[in-house]
Amino acid sequence: GEYAVEIARDGYQTETRTLSIAPRATETLQVDLVRTLASAFFITEPAGVEVWVDGQLRGTTNGSLAPDLQDVARAQGLDPARSSDRLEVTNLSLGAHVVELRRKCHETARRTLELPEPKDYEPDPVKLEESVGTLSLRSDPPGGRIFLDGESMGVTPKELPRVCSGRHRVEVKHPAGRFIQELVIEKNEARTL
Repeated sequence: GEYAVEIARDGYQTETRTLSIAPRATETLQVDLVRTLASAFFITEPAGVEVWVDGQLRGTTNGSLAPDLQDVARAQGLDPARSSDRLEVTNLSLGAHVVELRRKCHETARRTLELPEPKDYEPDPVKLEESVGTLSLRSDPPGGRIFLDGESMGVTPKELPRVCSGRHRVEVKHPAGRFIQELVIEKNEARTL
């Protein structure tokens, strides 16, 4: 009989064909699909970096970098032993896209990605810089319980190294009183309260 066959794949133009099959016959249909969208492959140091494209989360880098890509990462100043495997972000429309690479306690990297043709792109690997500070807490009298963003962090006096930069709520509870402060920690800043 006669059949209408539709072949579809994300990122490619849908093709339709009419096929006639005789009794007990086998028909082979070969269709070359035309690509309409692009893909991009991202490598980051460290792994665990969220890849946002035009304000939408499209994936998170993970795994270990393949041996054949280690020279590429090294040439961009990345440590291959700390770099992620390639993350494929598919079905990107042609044109310019804003890409943000985000990870907690790291500086966000922003790039514009130009995709003029429907093909695979390999943007340069990206190394995210750590963004942490140090917070030293003392109380009079000592022994106040410290809470950073609601999480117990021990008692005063105490130094908290490697506090992520950004806005935090610090609370110190002691039988003699309670202290609460909202503060912003900048990258490489040492703060004493």
